[in-house]
This record gives sequence, C-alpha cells and structure tokens, in this order.
Amino acid sequence: RLVREGGGADPGITLIEDLHWMDGGSLAFLEQWVEAIGGARGLLLVNFRPEYHAEWMRKSYYQQL
Repeated sequence: RLVREGGGADPGITLIEDLHWMDGGSLAFLEQWVEAIGGARGLLLVNFRPEYHAEWMRKSYYQQL
C-alpha cells in the first residue's frame, strides 16, 4: 500500500543492491514491490550479477540500463 499510494507529493527512489544474494523471503517481498510499483510514481533501482533472472524482468515497465 505504501508503494502504491506514495510516501508524499514527490516520487521516491529506492536502491536495492546485490539481488543475487537475497534470501527467499526478501525475494518474495521484492516481487510484491515490483507488482505494486508499476502504477506508482517512483523508481526502484536494483543491481545484480549477469546470471540473475526473475519473472518481473518481463514487465513492460522494467528497463535494464
């Protein structure tokens, strides 16, 4: 709910590093976050090793830099 409704008037930026080291519970939380952020004003910036892959990378709003 926090992601969808925003934390205020300005969009937020969240950085999560080293996704390849995340445990299962953290990955499940991240998947829910990615689902929620699609219609929100904000940026979720993550980094990971090249061999890391997740289903949410197929979302239309996902972009790899």
